[in-house]
Amino acid sequence: MNIEELKRMLERKIAFLEKKLEFYRMLLEALEACSEGGASLIEEIRDEEGRLVGRVYRSGNTLKLILEKPVHISNPYVRHLARRIERLREEGIELELSLEKNEQGMVTSIVVRGPLESDEILETLQRLFRFVALRVSRGNTANA
Repeated sequence: MNIEELKRMLERKIAFLEKKLEFYRMLLEALEACSEGGASLIEEIRDEEGRLVGRVYRSGNTLKLILEKPVHISNPYVRHLARRIERLREEGIELELSLEKNEQGMVTSIVVRGPLESDEILETLQRLFRFVALRVSRGNTANA
């Protein structure tokens, strides 16, 4: 490997690390915003190898899943979650779904607002969040 190739390789590595650092700074800001807003961590979602893939926070009637790895908005698991929320709305449960995205348009957080007083609704949403976080962490995009 000559010096020019090594230089290009190091520049690519630096660019990659800068993007990674930017993502972690954004994640830290989101976590700080959650804690400032009185949100409490209710679950850390880990994959089979024990890697953290997402965190679920609750603040009043808001449940928020912060993904460790951003995912494309057209990911089938994100669409699956949206369809499930829509079905719950059809059953009369007033839920609002919103997706928070980074500068590249990738989904970093999934937020659901609604009546979370019911343990059944809360558990259903947590199961859905767990399902989505674990699937998108694998990079698996098979139909949900």
